[in-house]
Amino acid sequence: MTPADYDLIGTQMPWWLVISCRNRWYLKNFVECGAGYRYTSAVACGHFKNVWSVEMDQAVFDQQVAELKASPNATRLRGSTLDHLPSLASSVQGPTLWYLDSHWPGLGPKLGPECPLLDEIDILAKRLTIVNDVILIDNAGLFFHSPPPPHEPDQWPTIVEVATHLQTTRLLMSYLADVIIATPDRLLGDL
Repeated sequence: MTPADYDLIGTQMPWWLVISCRNRWYLKNFVECGAGYRYTSAVACGHFKNVWSVEMDQAVFDQQVAELKASPNATRLRGSTLDHLPSLASSVQGPTLWYLDSHWPGLGPKLGPECPLLDEIDILAKRLTIVNDVILIDNAGLFFHSPPPPHEPDQWPTIVEVATHLQTTRLLMSYLADVIIATPDRLLGDL
């Protein structure tokens, strides 16, 4: 299987949305926070000039797909997004798609807070060029309604808290296909 085969079956990312955002706002870079085993970053290598993939769990990091490991335009980083995101936010040049998916899925070991999303947004809000970027946040339903056990709901922000933090980025927030979307201007125009 090659990354071209993953687009619809090997990743939960809504690629039609990613490619639409890339084309509309001329995004050159892709940063995935919470890469997991999935192929999202491997697929992104075929659509973006530069890709950064951050994964905290060493066992998961070691088992990521070979295509991602071998891609010349990918940089794999192991560790917490809260450790890597500040340097990425200050060093990545050009319009960037930030895919925030580092919340704990409810399986495997808990290696840190279940959902560091508000801290991630706060880090990105300090990025001087954020107004040219797009932020996608996966699993939006978990912010509209408390996540079920084995999660600890008090470790998860509400959609109101997420929206309040996104306001500091100066991006406009939308919601579509279980993804919270923050874009430089309106995602959908007037009909």
